[in-house]
Amino acid sequence: MRLAGDRLGRLIATPPRCAQTDLGPAADTNAGGRLQTRNRTGIPLVRGVVASFETQHRRDALEQQLMGLIAYVSSGLRSGQSFAQTLEAAAQEIDPPLGPHLQQVVEEYRVGVPIGEALGILSEKLRHPDVEYFIRVMNVYRSTGGDLTEALGSTGESIRERGVWRAEVKAKCADARLSALVLSVMPAVLGLYVASFQRDMFRVLVCSPLGRAGLVYACVSWAVGLIAIGRVTRIDHV
Repeated sequence: MRLAGDRLGRLIATPPRCAQTDLGPAADTNAGGRLQTRNRTGIPLVRGVVASFETQHRRDALEQQLMGLIAYVSSGLRSGQSFAQTLEAAAQEIDPPLGPHLQQVVEEYRVGVPIGEALGILSEKLRHPDVEYFIRVMNVYRSTGGDLTEALGSTGESIRERGVWRAEVKAKCADARLSALVLSVMPAVLGLYVASFQRDMFRVLVCSPLGRAGLVYACVSWAVGLIAIGRVTRIDHV
């Protein structure tokens, strides 16, 4: 172990030729530019994480607003209003992200698009299982002439139970998801630390053929690990 440590110390102390070449200020500028380029590679990862959180927040907001929409439509039907009138009033009352989509459905209905077709377009845009279930129930009961108010009540209860079940699953998987997040971010943080504060070691890793081979292997392994962790900790909406 001590002999291996001495060899590693000599290797770091005498970096490869590409790191020893004296090119003056231009070399420093190029090195800085390469370092900045490497740092920029982490930007897509950060954007992906932010986009994932935004998507999850949007799905949670849709679930909450959908329950309000069901209650609003059911109340409007009990008061004697038509389904189109109730949907138009709900579109004016509900905030984004669901409100603007409902307003678009109302506008399409005004220009002659059947309400069922307009709701189908809404389902394809949102791609949310609860929204698809709600729209499917409404279209079936509107076409068969059943009691839509009672159907909406049972639909709301089913969606509420599914929401409670998903919340329980997320709570039980929180520890695993946190561990997965730490394991996913740790290699990137360690790489940035080495590139910023251990530049001699980083030059060895980049300039030597064995170091580049190890770097490629590490990146591939990290990517495979991210995919595997994402599949294990992913919670599909059912």
